[in-house]
Amino acid sequence: MRHRLLAVGLIALLAVAALALGPNVRADETSDRSWLVGWVENTISTPDRQIRLGRIDGALSSDVRLDAITIADRGGVWLTIRDVHLVWSRADLLRGKLSVASLEASAIEVARKPESAADSEAAASEPAADFALPDLPVAVDVGRISVPTVRLSADVAGRPTVLSIAGRGRLADGNLDVALSATRIEPQGGAFALKTTYGASDRRLVLDLSLAEPKGGFLSTLLALPGEPPIDFSIKGAAPIDAFAADIALAADGKPLLAGTAVTRLEGTDRTFAVDVAGSLEDLVGRGGRLTGGGSELHLFARRAADGAVRLDHARLKTGAAAFDASGAWTPRDGGSTLALDRLAVGWKTATLDLARPTVIAIADGRIDIPATTLRLGRSDRRAFGTIDVAGTAATDLALKVTARDLPVGVSALFVPDLGADGAVAVDLAVGGTRKAPRIDWRVTGRDLTLAATRTARLPAATLTASGLLEAKRTTLDARVGLGTGATLTARGTLPFAGTRAERDGLRLDVTAERLPLAFAAAVAPGIGGRGTLSGTAAVTGALDAPTVVWKLAGDRLGVAAVPGLAAGLAANGRLDPTGTTLAATLTDRDRLRLVAEGRVPFGDGALTLSIDGNAAAGLADAVSPGLGARGRVTLAATVAGTLAAPTATWKVTGSGLGVAGTPGLAATLGADGRLDRDGTTLTASLSDRDRLRLAADGRVPFGGGDLALKVIGNTSLALADAALRERGTRVGGRATLDVAVSGPLAAPRASGTVSVADGTVTDPETTLRLTAISALARLDGDRVTLERFQATTGKSGRIAARGTVGLGAGLPADLSVTLDAARLAVGDTLRSEIGGSLRLAGPLATAPTISGRLDLGRTEITIPERFAANAASLGVKDLAVPPEVRRTLALAKPKARKTGAKGTAAWRAGLDLTIDAPSRLFVRGRGIDAELGGTLHVTGTTDAVVPVGAFELRRGALDVIGRHIALDKGTVTLTGDLDPTIDFRATSSSRSISVVAEVTGRASDPALVLTSTPQLPQDEVLAQFLFGRGVADLTGFQLVQLASAAAQLAGGPSAPDLLGSIRKSTGLDTLGTTTDSKGNAGLTAGRYIGDRIFLGVTAGAAGSTDATVDLDVTRNLKLRGQTGTEGSKAGFVFEKEY
Repeated sequence: MRHRLLAVGLIALLAVAALALGPNVRADETSDRSWLVGWVENTISTPDRQIRLGRIDGALSSDVRLDAITIADRGGVWLTIRDVHLVWSRADLLRGKLSVASLEASAIEVARKPESAADSEAAASEPAADFALPDLPVAVDVGRISVPTVRLSADVAGRPTVLSIAGRGRLADGNLDVALSATRIEPQGGAFALKTTYGASDRRLVLDLSLAEPKGGFLSTLLALPGEPPIDFSIKGAAPIDAFAADIALAADGKPLLAGTAVTRLEGTDRTFAVDVAGSLEDLVGRGGRLTGGGSELHLFARRAADGAVRLDHARLKTGAAAFDASGAWTPRDGGSTLALDRLAVGWKTATLDLARPTVIAIADGRIDIPATTLRLGRSDRRAFGTIDVAGTAATDLALKVTARDLPVGVSALFVPDLGADGAVAVDLAVGGTRKAPRIDWRVTGRDLTLAATRTARLPAATLTASGLLEAKRTTLDARVGLGTGATLTARGTLPFAGTRAERDGLRLDVTAERLPLAFAAAVAPGIGGRGTLSGTAAVTGALDAPTVVWKLAGDRLGVAAVPGLAAGLAANGRLDPTGTTLAATLTDRDRLRLVAEGRVPFGDGALTLSIDGNAAAGLADAVSPGLGARGRVTLAATVAGTLAAPTATWKVTGSGLGVAGTPGLAATLGADGRLDRDGTTLTASLSDRDRLRLAADGRVPFGGGDLALKVIGNTSLALADAALRERGTRVGGRATLDVAVSGPLAAPRASGTVSVADGTVTDPETTLRLTAISALARLDGDRVTLERFQATTGKSGRIAARGTVGLGAGLPADLSVTLDAARLAVGDTLRSEIGGSLRLAGPLATAPTISGRLDLGRTEITIPERFAANAASLGVKDLAVPPEVRRTLALAKPKARKTGAKGTAAWRAGLDLTIDAPSRLFVRGRGIDAELGGTLHVTGTTDAVVPVGAFELRRGALDVIGRHIALDKGTVTLTGDLDPTIDFRATSSSRSISVVAEVTGRASDPALVLTSTPQLPQDEVLAQFLFGRGVADLTGFQLVQLASAAAQLAGGPSAPDLLGSIRKSTGLDTLGTTTDSKGNAGLTAGRYIGDRIFLGVTAGAAGSTDATVDLDVTRNLKLRGQTGTEGSKAGFVFEKEY
């Protein structure tokens, strides 16, 4: 049977010769044809292969034509040869040679693959003979073979294919010489070539077979190679047939895939076969092949004995991901054969499959007997194993049983590695019926079924029970999945198999879901954080590849992690068919949300028709932006059209009473509409709230790579920002107007236009700063903002102006200049000043800019608190039932901790390079100190680590305690970290026996008094000597009272009211105090600056003496002083310098 097809062609040729030379040939053409056709057809046909010849022309000539030859099996005709034309030599046949000049056919059509013949079993049981060519009575020489059209169906070639064939051949005296070529016509490209010779004398075989195909060729399609790449395949060898070796090579897209050798040897009466091939099977099946990753090797060794028995010593296939090993034997028997499997093992990275013990399968008379055979399937980590038991017979009638237990679901990682499935399943199959009409009772159960995503979401394990009857190319189904939370999923009905007629209308399936937790959505959408449950039904009918589904869905308390607190109900239904689904759905959550969607959603290019209407409380936005405190309500109306690939929609959004936590009292109205497509949406919107807010936007917003084209104009009251500044207590006023165009991509938008402020005001209670008449204009230009104008008034006549640029990149790089003109500055009750000068802010404004420039201080008052210092002990008083408005006021007044970064450093730190100049009129008063200072201070470092260079130094001053006026002989003021200055004053009192020094140092808001004496005395003695020039023991009772009052005054405790301070403030004097002359007489001094550098002072003594003094500051340390009084006049220069 091995040469049956070759014999068919040769016998047909010999039949023609016999017809031409037969002695009893009939003259009647019709009877000749009938006799010849019948003889040929009966000779070359078998019960499973029927060959029929069509009409014959020229049967008695050397030019023979047949209109058709067909070959059929039990399924019908599978091969047709049309218009056969044979030109041959009748004379050569008389000399024992069949010479064919040409053998042609107009077309060969292969409709499908032939069915296996029943006589193949008989052929298989025939004793095997070694290689030999057919022994023909004549030599055969075919000079030309030509078939311009060979049509192969998709069943044969994977896709409809058209070839052309040409060749030649010679077979004589046991020698063979054949050359054959084929070219692919449709699809275009590809060539096959075969050249082979065999010599009877030396038994030498030469084989050269090659195949070169373009992309989508016959071989790549037949092997279903991913991407159907260009293929080059060759088998080449030249050696005696008793030790023949051939080289095998396969390349795809120019890249070598497989290479190796195939060797066959004659060893006594046995013939051996060895194949050793290496390469990359992964490139053949695609990188998605879980079994073939990495390099691959195939080693096979088999032996065929003279009786036809074949022994497979080993067949080993090894890849980077899997290993296959098998051995066994096939032995022909009387009337049949046996197949012995000694070893079968497959191992993957995640799973193993092996034969538990050797088994022998008997094949005889069309019957296959399978004894009890066990396969073991397990995970590679050996943590779980299952068994598969197979036993029974397969003949005309089937009686097979397959039982699988404890199959680990984890082996699915071989095919779906990211699924992370776990659990175990059991399978029971009972196969009955016949080969042509099998019947299978099946049942599948599963336990502890989980996925990686369900385990991460801490969802319970599932169970599975499914059963059915498979027959007539369809199966019934009764399945139930339990999800461990009372939730179930059931399916009942009938499923046809694809590719059968039954699939057209055989699908009947009813699916029911009960309380499925939305949390299971984490299996396909990790992180969604679904809440609530879904229930529903679906009735599935029609064909398997074109089903119709009528479905209904209900949801209870649905929500997702992105919207905390949402507990929506869902009611939806529709009808699904191969073209799409209708949809009617309502989603509600009490009075917070209501959305209704109705229409049709196509699956392909059909028309999308969907309407969406609804409304929602704006407060739902708090879930996305906690603390937003959104108020009001928003409504939506949209109509969706187009296709799924290119949807369009017209939409409208309105809102009322809109506001956020930072804008109490805001109740804005929103109106917006537009048209949406796949690339973006147009937008026309307005947002307004009476005269406080009016904004309008118009343009287009892209969804992907397009550019924004948006125009925003409007104005707003700055008072809307008061709520955001409530904690500090700052209040703002005025109006801002904007005219901005937004362009560029959505991920990096660019804004251009202007923002202006008119009639603005800022009141800050923490610094008592008040700015009025604010006017500003800023211009936006892509990545920067240019402050073209900022002007404000402070106090009665102070001015502040600024201009410069601020970049919108990382850190907000800035270059701003600020000009001050008599600007009022106040820090609580400690510091008040009028400031002029100019500043520059440069660098990253958001993190660490540099502040540089020069400040000129006008009249500046530093006040030392008279009592209740910051370190005074708390009295422990607790207020009860404090009214709410009082609590709010106390909260605003409460000091605030300085914000720090993650490592304790200031969250915002500016570098400093400032020069502060105060030639005079820097007054320090309080705790008995009344002093004037002047000088220049250079401030460097940073705002949280100030480094001052220089200080403001004492110009004049005194320490007044209980009426005693003691001139200060030293005084400085500097800055060390904030706007609470650091002071250092010293006054000295001396008598004949003791010298006393009083020093007041520390922060102006909380200085400390230190008294020292020479010689050293107790503090009360030092204070008595300082004030009265005598010891405590020598003080009168009244002086002791004065001593206690002085101690309290200097320490910042309760003391008598500051009468002179009150008079000084009410009269506008710069200095007012008491003095004592050299004779101990008391006096009153008063002074005022009558110019920038001219100071006028007056002293009136208790004895009637009066003096007037005029100081003219020539330089910082040199003064021109003139004095006149009851004791005369004098003038001169005074040089003062601190050391």
